[in-house]
Amino acid sequence: MVESTKYFAEKLGINPGEKIIKIMRLRLADNIPMMLERTYLPMREFAGLTQEKVIQKPLYEIFREDYGEIIKVADEEFSAGIVSDKEAELLEVPIDSACLKLLRTTYNDNNIVIEFTLSVARSDKFVYKIRHLR
Repeated sequence: MVESTKYFAEKLGINPGEKIIKIMRLRLADNIPMMLERTYLPMREFAGLTQEKVIQKPLYEIFREDYGEIIKVADEEFSAGIVSDKEAELLEVPIDSACLKLLRTTYNDNNIVIEFTLSVARSDKFVYKIRHLR
């Protein structure tokens, strides 16, 4: 739990200084680090969320089952970038490696932001595939 900065307050639609939950996860595939995610949640929506809950089941399942939050839509932005020294260490890639940066804003069925996630994916192994339906 941390106090929201102006940046995160704007992204979450709350006031600067309000309490938010920060979750940092390292995503693995076959024990290889693939993506580093930093997720920010408004504390007022998810009071009582613990590390144990996040470890036990997927976050969106927790949203639905434990908090009654139904996801309506998630907006994602992608950009190319360079990993920071700390990200390189966690992702086990050389410093200054290229990466894919993702920003995701998730809204509930009342169009309220319930999640803002910043992700860094290693570019040498991570492929993002999208299917568009008509």
